[in-house]
Parts: sequence; structure tokens; C-alpha cells
Amino acid sequence: MKKIGKRLLAGCLMSVLVLAQIRPEIAYAQEEMTDVALQAESAVQETEETDIADIEADNQIAYIDDSEVPGSDDIESTETESTETESTETESTETESMETEIEMHTITGVQDLAEEDRRIDIAYADKPSLEELVEVMPKTMNVYLDGGKEVYTVPVTWYCVTGDYEATEGHYYQFSPLFDETQYQLSADLDLLTEVPYISVFLYAGDGISLLSSNSESSNTTIVFNYLVDELKMNSAAACGVLANIYYESGFDPHMEGDNNTSYGICQWHADRKTNLINYCKSNNLDYTTLEGQLAFLKYELVNSYSKIYNYMLDEKNTADGAYDAGWYWCYNFEVPANRETVSVTRGNLAKNTYWEQYGTETLAAPELTDIQNTASGVWIKWKVQAGVSGYSIYRKTSLSDAWEHIGTVSGGDTDRYTDSNVKSGTTYYYAVAACEGEDLYDTYITTEALNYRTGPGISYSKAGTLDKGTRVKVVPGYSQTTDGYTWYKIHYAGSDYYAVSEYLKKDTSGNANLKESEKSAYKSIIYLSTVTLSKTENVSGGVRVYWNKVNGAKNYYVYRKESGGSYSRIAKVSGSTLDYTDKDVSSGETYVYTARAVSGSIMGYYKSTSTIAYLSCPSLTSGENVMNGVKIVWNKVNGADGYIVYRKEKGGSYSRIAKNSANTLNYTDKTAVNGKTYIYTVRAYKNSTFSFYNSFKEVLCLKTPQLNKAVSKHLHRDCPIIKQRKKLIIGQGQVRIIK
Repeated sequence: MKKIGKRLLAGCLMSVLVLAQIRPEIAYAQEEMTDVALQAESAVQETEETDIADIEADNQIAYIDDSEVPGSDDIESTETESTETESTETESTETESMETEIEMHTITGVQDLAEEDRRIDIAYADKPSLEELVEVMPKTMNVYLDGGKEVYTVPVTWYCVTGDYEATEGHYYQFSPLFDETQYQLSADLDLLTEVPYISVFLYAGDGISLLSSNSESSNTTIVFNYLVDELKMNSAAACGVLANIYYESGFDPHMEGDNNTSYGICQWHADRKTNLINYCKSNNLDYTTLEGQLAFLKYELVNSYSKIYNYMLDEKNTADGAYDAGWYWCYNFEVPANRETVSVTRGNLAKNTYWEQYGTETLAAPELTDIQNTASGVWIKWKVQAGVSGYSIYRKTSLSDAWEHIGTVSGGDTDRYTDSNVKSGTTYYYAVAACEGEDLYDTYITTEALNYRTGPGISYSKAGTLDKGTRVKVVPGYSQTTDGYTWYKIHYAGSDYYAVSEYLKKDTSGNANLKESEKSAYKSIIYLSTVTLSKTENVSGGVRVYWNKVNGAKNYYVYRKESGGSYSRIAKVSGSTLDYTDKDVSSGETYVYTARAVSGSIMGYYKSTSTIAYLSCPSLTSGENVMNGVKIVWNKVNGADGYIVYRKEKGGSYSRIAKNSANTLNYTDKTAVNGKTYIYTVRAYKNSTFSFYNSFKEVLCLKTPQLNKAVSKHLHRDCPIIKQRKKLIIGQGQVRIIK
């Protein structure tokens, strides 16, 4: 925006901004001070803070009157002693003596003026004279001499650095202080832009002359600040940056006119923009001469014509340095004055050193990160909630030397946890959390192509505008909706919520390397270990054997067990190369639940995968023999068994199930056994679908009892004397022998 001082003598405000860099040259009006002036011309950056605040805090300020200024008594005494009748030689001697006795002091620091003294608003019928104007300005200033910390009050006059005050027809003038050059010189290290106060004078047509400071600026400043924060959703730092620019443009006077009445209002809208201001307010039943109308137009401009600038301000860090950046950026890109590089520095300094002190809020305290754990779905972190915050931003890195990466945001000041699901087992992660307020809550994305944004999540909704490729926008965390074949994000843009297709939005993680320690919690680190998955649990000889999958990064595994209705206890620790464990401390008939977790030092993975099994001891076969109908096997009872399964195989073959018995039947006769064949038998107990192991076997040669034919049986009647007298009947294969 063009400055008012463009007219007359190179323009008032432009002259201010240029001449502000050479104030020592004007203030002292001395050609011999060229070195100081050159130093002032390069003084466009901030310097270190002075010790003024420390002195004020310690109540060590000592005010002295003019008579106490070093060297003042000697000067007066010498001058009093001189007479008109003294010879030329005597005068020369006294002058030489006076110069010898005067001590030159260096002003190494200057206390700032009170706010009411920094600005003078004058409503005038007739422009006041320079003498009238200077008369109401401060007569003294508090300074530090020769690098000391004691404060001295010294006399001062004021010089208009905005050209010739009486010969120009401007509305803005700047006055710099003049010190007695015979006693005081400014330190070459003194930053003239920020450490030597000046007075701004605003003139505007009105009735009567008032040389008193106006309170209108203070009230209007607050109105503007509140509008920027409440309506435009800027944080305090961004709002302070805008305030600094409005101060220089108009002093917050909505009636301010400049550039031969071509610029108007608090932002000095110029030429076509002034016309746009008037037309906008007329169309919306607003008065363009009021703060209300001008602030509404400012919002309209930002949303529709200066969206990139607006979004930059919305994304500004809420710190003192953020206030400087906002003041600089707004001046450089929105106001665009002549010599904008230098002017932007001046306005950035005003935003940081004046308005931030008045309106800024400290950066939110860093939350305390209280816990970090591996879970089934990722790394879980927890922190202490803070009052007065909108949410929390989560940061991560995989090495202490890496930059912090912004990985997510959670809304709500009462939310105290976050799960990072995008993790790999065996990788070490570092986490930190920062509290957020306002716009800081949203994630920042960058458009990958020119992208339309709409009033709702779908192509049927009205198009609200188009984002250029590379535009940074805020995305509301946690919202996505699929409509018309696209996934839509809710974006917060230009102070309002809209919707855009996610395909053309890429998350912006730049700038997080500069995350300040004061803004984030002290980090916590963890090795992510994925959840152990139990692959099999079975009854084996002498116990229960548990199997699991390999977990990257695991140095060891912990095995846990509980009985039904009980709690887990650790029963084993095995090496990272071992993927199974046999629990021998078990009782038949009892049901057990097993789980395992990966371990690396003091870090443990989560345990979620479990397996429940009823332990059944292996039945022991007590006998196996040929009987009348086949081969009979007998076994012992197993506690907890619902029944038994009998298996058989031939030598060299495989087992097949041949019978299922109830829990109370502890034997079985195999009637299908073939005479002359050798069989191996075993038995397993079962409970529901769980089976015991089988490691007890019986090997039996099947010899079946021969069946006598009818002829033989007729002669071998039970009454036969031979039969009656037998001692033992031996049945062989197809033969009968009677042994007495």
C-alpha cells in the first residue's frame, strides 16, 4: 500500500522511514558525525536487550536534576567568573580551562518513553507552529551513561526528521531527540531503530487545536486487536504484526486521508482499493468511514484477494519472534511501501517490542509427557492435560540428530493420549508433545495441484474458490468423508471451513526442525516391539508347549500364564532366538491361558495374543494282550478327561483312530485285529477339543483262538473223559492240543 508521505518533500512517511535510519545525522546536525550516521544507516536489525528491565526491577533508578549532570557545575562556575573586561589572553585561558574540565559522556542506553508521550494526535483548524508542537514534548529523557547501570535524567530537545515541518503539508511527522552535543554523544553500538525513542505526530483536519495525546488510539487499537483475534482467528503474534502496520499507516484513525486524498482509512487503502472499500461498504450497508466498515472490508480483502498472506498469518507461531515475523511479512507483502526491506524491519520491531508486550500471550507451557508404551496397534503416549488449550500436536523422530516431524494432532484440551500406528518393529522412536490453541490445532497440508474447495463434501456443493498449487492450508484433524468417489477433507481456510479432495493435499512436515524446547514436552523414547502372536499351544509329554512368531528387535521373550479366573504371572524368560517354551509345572485337568511379549532391555512389547488350553496328562497303557475276541489294551485314568481315543498302527505304518471311549471306560478290545499281525497301540485323553499327548505304547502279536469244526466238537463233548482230565488246552494255529 502506498504511503501518505509520498507528497511534498519526498513524502512524509517515506521520509520517516528513510530518515529514521539517519537520525543521528539530523539530530546532531554535525558534519563531523558522519561515522555515527553511517552506523545508524546499517542499524536495521535487532540488538541485544539492554539492562533497563533489570535496573527497574531492582528499583535502582536514581534521578538527578540538571545541576547533578557531570560537568554542569564547572561550566556554570567558569562562565560566571568571566567578565567583559578580561583581556583576550585571559578569555583564551579560561576557555581552555573550561574545555579541559568538561567531561564528555557516551549515552549507551535510553529508556523508552511512556506510551502517552510516544504519540501526539492533533485536530487542528490551523496547523500549529513548530514551537507550539515542541513545547508539549518531553523536556528530559532517562539515559545510561558510559556503560553504567545508573539512570540519569538529561535535558533533550526534539528535531523533526520528516523534512521541514513548517514547509510541508503532510499529516504524519516524526521527531527524534537532540542531546547536548558538548556533553553527550550516542554510542556507536546503540541501535537507533529500536533503542532511541521517537515521537510520532499525526495531524488531521478538525475543530480547534489539541496538543494533548489522544486516547482514541488506545481504544481503537484494542478494537482492532480483538477483531483480528476473534473474527479473523489470528493468534496474538499475528495480530500484533498487523497492529504495527496499522499504527504506521494511520495511527488507528479510520478518518485518516493521505496522498492528496487518494488513500483512506486505517490501512490507507489507495486508489482503486479505496474505491473498493467504499463500494463494499455501500453494498453491505456499512459506513466506510468507521472501524466496523473498514475491518469488514479488510476481512473481505484477505479472504478473496490476499489469501496467501492471510494463511501465512494464520500459521504464524504465537511468540515474540512470531510477532516480528508477522509485522515484517504484512508490511512486505500487504502494504508494500517504498524501501520495504528497511520499513518491514521497523514494523517488525514495533510488533515485537511494543505490541507483543501489550497484547501478546506467552507460548503455551509444554505438556508433561507422563507415559509411553507399546500396544497392539502401535506406540501409545500419554501426557498431563493443560487448561485453556484447544488440543495437542504430536512430534516424532527416529534419531536425536533428526528434525522433529509433526505426525498428528488431537483436539480437545482434555485429551491426554495418542497412538502412533505408523511404526515398525525394532525401530527406536522419540516423541514430544506441544499444546495448541486456535489455528495451531489444525494439520498443515500443501496442495499438489490447483484445487477447488467447496461449501460441502461433494461435487454437488457450491464451489467456494480455487487454491493455487503449493498453497498451504489447514486441515481439520480426524475428519474425512467419501462422496462421489472422492475422499474429502475439511479444511480451515481464510477464516472459514470448506471441503477439498484429499488426493491433491499432501501433509506438510517442513519447519518442525525449529520446534522450540519451550513449546514441547521433554521427549520420551521407546523401541517399538510388535505384539507377539501365539502360533500354537499343545499338550506334550510332561507339560504344555507354547509357540509364537518372531518379533524384530526382540532381545528376549517373556512367557506368562494364568489359570481361569486368575491373573497373569511370568513363568519364563527365553532368548530372542527361541520361539517356544514348555511349561512343565502343570496339573492334569486344569485349564491355562498363555501369552508372551517381546523384550528389549527395559522396553516390552504388548501382549494381546492368548491361547487357552486344558492340560491332560498322557494316559499310560498298563497292559495289552490277546483275548478271546481279539487284542485287549488297558490304561490308567487321566484327571479331567472327558474320554479317550484309541489309536493303532502296524509296524512301519501310521496311526489311525479305532475307538472313542467315555471317561469311565479304561480299556478296549480290538476285534478287528488280524491273526498273526503285530500291532502297536496308544491312547490319548481328551477334553472338549483338546487332546493329551501320546507317548505310551503297547506292541501285541495278534493270536486269535481257533474255532473247532462241528465234527471235532461233537466228539469233544464236555462229558468226555479226556476233556475232564485235561490240565491245559493249548490252541495254536489250526491245532488243538490237550496237555495233562
